[in-house]
Amino acid sequence: MKFFEKFFKDVDFDNVNASNEVQMLCPFPHGLDTNGNPIFETRPSASINVENSLFYCQSCNRGYNEEQFICEVEKISNKEAKKLLNTFENEQTIDWENNIQQLYNPVDNKHLYQELGISDEVAKALKLGYSDGGLGFPVFMYNTLLDIRTYKRNGKPKCKSCAGAKEGLIIPYDLWSNSKKATLLCAGEKDMAIARTMGFNAITFTGGELKLPDMFKKSFENKKIYICYDNDEAGKKGASKVAEYLFKCNAKPFIVTGHHSVCTEKGEDIWDFFMKYHKTKEDLIKILNETKEFTEKDFEEAEKKEYPLCTLLEASLNGKNRNKIFTSTVQVSSTFDTSFSVSDLVEFKKIVEPDEKSVFDKINDTKIFSIDESNIEKILYLMQNEADINSFYRAVCGIPKTEKGIVLRKVSNVTVFKYMVTDYRESEIISDGNTQLEFVCYTIDKPLQNGGKYKIKYKLIPHPLQKQVLVMLALEVKEANDSVSKFKVNVETVNLLRPFMTDSNTNVKEKMNELYLRAKDIVGKFLNDKIYYTTDLFYHTPLNFYYGDKLIRGHLDSMIIGETRTGKSKTADSLLKMYELGTFLTLKTATTVGLIGGSKSINGSWKITIGAIPRNNGGAVIMEEFQGSPPDFIRNITDIRSSNKVRITRADGELVVDCKVRMLTLSNQKSDSGGTKSLKSYPNGIEVIKELIEANEDIARYDMFTLVGEPDHYTSPFEQVEMLPKFDKKSYMARVRWAWSRKPENIIFTQNSDQYIWDKSQELNKDFNCHIKLFGSEASQKLARVSVAVACMLVSTDDTFENVLVTKEHVDWAVDFYRQLYDNELFRLKEYAEEERKYNTINDTEVEYLQELYNAHTTLLSQLEQCSMATRTQLLTVSGLEKDEFNAIMNTLTRKNFIRWKFDKITPSEKLRIGLKKIDKNQGLERVDIL
Repeated sequence: MKFFEKFFKDVDFDNVNASNEVQMLCPFPHGLDTNGNPIFETRPSASINVENSLFYCQSCNRGYNEEQFICEVEKISNKEAKKLLNTFENEQTIDWENNIQQLYNPVDNKHLYQELGISDEVAKALKLGYSDGGLGFPVFMYNTLLDIRTYKRNGKPKCKSCAGAKEGLIIPYDLWSNSKKATLLCAGEKDMAIARTMGFNAITFTGGELKLPDMFKKSFENKKIYICYDNDEAGKKGASKVAEYLFKCNAKPFIVTGHHSVCTEKGEDIWDFFMKYHKTKEDLIKILNETKEFTEKDFEEAEKKEYPLCTLLEASLNGKNRNKIFTSTVQVSSTFDTSFSVSDLVEFKKIVEPDEKSVFDKINDTKIFSIDESNIEKILYLMQNEADINSFYRAVCGIPKTEKGIVLRKVSNVTVFKYMVTDYRESEIISDGNTQLEFVCYTIDKPLQNGGKYKIKYKLIPHPLQKQVLVMLALEVKEANDSVSKFKVNVETVNLLRPFMTDSNTNVKEKMNELYLRAKDIVGKFLNDKIYYTTDLFYHTPLNFYYGDKLIRGHLDSMIIGETRTGKSKTADSLLKMYELGTFLTLKTATTVGLIGGSKSINGSWKITIGAIPRNNGGAVIMEEFQGSPPDFIRNITDIRSSNKVRITRADGELVVDCKVRMLTLSNQKSDSGGTKSLKSYPNGIEVIKELIEANEDIARYDMFTLVGEPDHYTSPFEQVEMLPKFDKKSYMARVRWAWSRKPENIIFTQNSDQYIWDKSQELNKDFNCHIKLFGSEASQKLARVSVAVACMLVSTDDTFENVLVTKEHVDWAVDFYRQLYDNELFRLKEYAEEERKYNTINDTEVEYLQELYNAHTTLLSQLEQCSMATRTQLLTVSGLEKDEFNAIMNTLTRKNFIRWKFDKITPSEKLRIGLKKIDKNQGLERVDIL
């Protein structure tokens, strides 16, 4: 009840009703008026139950205990609220009125403030008193005496607090907190008092310029606060730190330095401004009016200067960086399932009269230990067993082990979480396994997501209990904004996007060819057009869009299979460096854990790691050397492709992580013990793909396959080739970020292009559909994805530049590109499909032949109908035919595509099964002799 009684000082808490309650006005706003100002009630609707110390307002339906009430009133954390309650419980027991009288009687003591230029009026308002031979500045907050700041002009230090008093209190809080006037924040009690004498609404913080009143954040909200600190390094540093703090409290801070041009000597202050240099109130007002407000930009720059943004490697390199505060943008690579409950605010209370050896002065005297930014490293000692922790608390409070008659109270508790983090990079090349630098990171009351990206303010500390291993202790955690989420359509970005757009003089085909010619200036003269288009289309895709009223995957999943030295990796690497987005992985040297993730038991705790692919959720991954990938990689990546999630099994269940990733796979053809075959030696592209990916359903999940054979000639660096200069790098970076930042509602199909996609996809199916579903039922979705990518590459948009407009012309280019990929001398998909149709379609003449054959050789045809595969020897035995006659029949069945051969194995074709369903099998039975 102590805080309630202080806060509602005009309420008679002894005058309770039958329910043990007292009535008061609710201190919280009940809505806003027409001007947007808060409305406070004029008739009491709130009450406090004195017995239970509970606040409740019937009008706004707020209900709080005392601690919760403080959190809401002062906008502070539970820990800070508990510290504030503890501060009030340790109020000074001095009869301060007696000290005030000593200042005036005898009269001679008035000189203590008069010599400082403090007026009688201000001395009385501040309740100044005589204290230990000096001038006492009482610290009253909510009419409670929390400290006495004793000023002695020749003292060392000049101003001193009571033993054990809390630093960072506000003088004079009770005079200032409800004032509407602008605030002058001074560096010390003497400065504050002279400023008040000159008519300013001045305050100061106890403990010096670098001490912050972290328990009273709400008090600064919306206040104009002019920070007038001393002309020295401590003053300048303190002013910047206070301005940052006030800005975060939603105040309007101003860092005043104009008085330094008057107070030129080191350490001179506001008191010198008025008393030494005899400046007036108007002089200072002029300086204040000329001072610019501390803006968000100033805040960001000050934070960068005070807490430098750097990589984890940079922070760890210099030993001088230990215990300094840095900021890094990181990504969580692993989580530990163990968390720690730590008491970050404890109090020792002496419950018996202390003897002469005691470190306590009197009974009920207390000693407090609190974890804050200045001593955050101490928390590493608090994640041990209970006996060690209690000994540690005693040690930091200076209490000997032999001290008896004390009680330990754990006032506040926090939860400490443990993670592994790495530097977050929007683009990187990872080879020879994942070699990124990782640190253990502890966060307090802040759980992080596995794979999450965060901007963390931290200290890098050698762990005192783990062989001085460097660990991160997070002081502040914010979700990180990458360049995609921060991308905005504005005048600058629109101008960067315009070069990619078609105009009245160029169509889609011509503009896409122009982009290819300009890409040669990025990659090299040798650039293959199919490799370029496949790679750039992969880059320029949104994650999702609506097609046929259904939200579908928008990001492309493509594979380029090419001979060595055809420029696959060079093209992908060059575009990655140009766009500065995406991760380049070498599958040959990677592990499944490094790529996908996994879990591992460490000292009884489970460490759950997510791999490089899910860490790029929302981004892009280029994977080379697919032919050398781990054996279980294809199985795991298949699940990711179908669900857009990664599932990692752990002891207590399954961790599911989102994994919507643009994927481009680079590969050579499959090697065997005899070496690799030339792509041109394969009968078709399907055989190339099937050697790399065995399951048909896995093949079907890819949006496109690009085969690149040995070039007819190699391009000399001195050869004159058709090419154009690349655009400005900023334009390329803006275009890909524009594409990635488009939402599903931003993708618009115009000219009925969505229906046009369906029609064209059926044409592709007609020409290319086979049992290996490069198109099939998902042909329209695959074509839609490529068409949208073309529209993004050409920045096809409206006047807002927010939407992507997909036209029939984009679809036509996509259809033509698919035909270029599959209908050529290397891939031969059309021929493959036509050849396959010979094995699954049958005409009437072939049915008649099959009828005759069945009538003559029923046993042989019946055996073929009943088996999925048989050897030549098995069929010869069953048929009962002579070898020559059997061979003749097999040759005819093969020539008419009724069977397929693979070495000595014979497989009936779909055509045979269709034909056998159409013939009259009873004719064959009539020819069988009945014994």
